[in-house]
Amino acid sequence: MKKYFHHLTNPHPREILSLHTIRGIGIIVVLMVHFTHTIAKDAIIVNPQLFLFFSNFSSALDAFFVLSGFLISEQLFRAHKNGKDMSFKRFFRNRVLRIFPGYYFFISTIALLTFLQILLIENAIEKKGITDLNILSAYIDLKSMFRASWADFVFVGNYIKNLHVHTWSLSVEEQFYFCIPFFMTFVLFKYPKHTMTFLGSLYVIALLFRLFYFYSDDVTNKFEKMYYSTETRYDAFIVGIIIAYWSQYKPEILKSKFLKSSITFSIFILLIVLSHLIRKDDSFMAVTFKNNLINLGFGSLVIACLNMNDFSYNTPIRSIYKSTMTFLARISFTIYLWHMTVLSVLGNLKLTKPDYLENSVFYVIYFIGYALLSISVGVVLYRLIEYPFIMIKDKHKTS
Repeated sequence: MKKYFHHLTNPHPREILSLHTIRGIGIIVVLMVHFTHTIAKDAIIVNPQLFLFFSNFSSALDAFFVLSGFLISEQLFRAHKNGKDMSFKRFFRNRVLRIFPGYYFFISTIALLTFLQILLIENAIEKKGITDLNILSAYIDLKSMFRASWADFVFVGNYIKNLHVHTWSLSVEEQFYFCIPFFMTFVLFKYPKHTMTFLGSLYVIALLFRLFYFYSDDVTNKFEKMYYSTETRYDAFIVGIIIAYWSQYKPEILKSKFLKSSITFSIFILLIVLSHLIRKDDSFMAVTFKNNLINLGFGSLVIACLNMNDFSYNTPIRSIYKSTMTFLARISFTIYLWHMTVLSVLGNLKLTKPDYLENSVFYVIYFIGYALLSISVGVVLYRLIEYPFIMIKDKHKTS
């Protein structure tokens, strides 16, 4: 157990703590967004500006996309720079050992529980002769979503609605993981002089897809189409890949006065702020350029984190901060998998506000309890399901 908690709270030598901070804060933001969209929705929706503020923080997923693009491609760029050939077997083995155990345990468990729920509902309908249209409609919807649950098993859940509202982003990430080693081996590594041309072109193509969907009469829900489709979201990964390329081959760019300037950083952060003022609807900016503002803003944040990597954490408070951020980053994937299930359980408990508490105080306490419960579930399931496979992965790395 001591070894486990050491693993949870101590970054590896090659890990960048400031990037753990993005992941750690990001997962808390995701919990907050989904909490305000479900349990606290009635309390917040009365204030449209406040609801817009919280709903736009789903951009934390874009931060994860930029981060994934950087972390995965940086490893591949570094290996290639050091003269190591791409091993597809090693790459996919590491991805499978890191992602599949926790992911497939989650979707299989929920699929099984849903199947049992459907059987119980069918039995109740048959025995009690239920004719309530609301109950029958809910049953039909549940059965339809269950039949579509195969989509998550093959990572196309972002195109086919099923049991889960949050696993679409994991499908997008897995599609990226599948494509990136081939793209880098057969394109970037084969034509290194044109790396930025390829990456810049791909970045623009994603925008062109968004523009096409906006002007297409065949697309009815334009924002939804843009939000969930890989072809309109992959430019966030491209931003991460560009930063990784600079870090390995053009470090002087990242260290330049322009990118290290507080004014430049403020401008890019302003992009994130501006993107959060754009409503999530079918308007031109929401469907097209909102994503650019977000991923460029988060890209600048990653660059800032890389430039502060030599920051010292030798004081007690900084040491606690280091352990906390590493801890949250380690189990962020597990928390993300299960947080909606935890939220559903809490919602079904229908907890009511005591008369002596203000609405705001009640929901703050409720959220803290929800976050702590989600983290606790993450700690336990990470240890039982994911940790053993991560140890196997690390052994392969050192052998």
